Amino acid sequence: MTAPKFKTGDVVKCINGGPYQYSRQLTNGKHYEVKRGHIDGGYDTVDFIDDQGVAASAFASRFILVPVTHAGVGFRDGDIVRCVNPGVYSLTKGRFYLVRNAYTSGTDKFVTVTDDTGATANAFASRFVYHSRSTPFNRAPTTSEVEKARAERKAAEVARKEKGRARASASAPVKKPLLFTSLTEEDVHAALSTYLRAKLPIGLRVVDMDKTTEGYRITLGVPA
Repeated sequence: MTAPKFKTGDVVKCINGGPYQYSRQLTNGKHYEVKRGHIDGGYDTVDFIDDQGVAASAFASRFILVPVTHAGVGFRDGDIVRCVNPGVYSLTKGRFYLVRNAYTSGTDKFVTVTDDTGATANAFASRFVYHSRSTPFNRAPTTSEVEKARAERKAAEVARKEKGRARASASAPVKKPLLFTSLTEEDVHAALSTYLRAKLPIGLRVVDMDKTTEGYRITLGVPA
């Protein structure tokens, strides 16, 4: 089966106006957007919105394709272009390609695309027409975009750490100030004796404890 002449999204120009369906009118020279191109009863047919804003169909022979231009500016990396003149390259007329690089050499403009064999082709930009604008999903990010993303990540990391510190401060127990006092020698002896009694095997006890130049000398004994 022959493929339809036009596809969804194409912009077409009417070259044969007048009545076409149920006495509706087409305007000669007017542009219409193709909602669907299909073969109906063996006839190449175009679905579109007519002059009255009603969905309708007409023969594709009443229209010609309106090439989409790039509004006067050159191609950019990541643009989707349609081939209109394959020339000597392994390209297909009407097929879409992703612009990997757009550059100028002298007065000539070129684009780098991947051809039908998977190889790199550097062809004249005039062999293509613009189809769709660049998006961050099909082109490499620019230097400014990389720097902006890096700065945003750093700012987000700083904010995350600040929130973490704030949560930790809010949940940390309040530390009470230490109170200092002086201890007598008897207090020290009593504290050490109590500690040692808790650590000594059953049956031993502290009999005597003397302070020396090297610390404390402790005498242990067993009750009689």
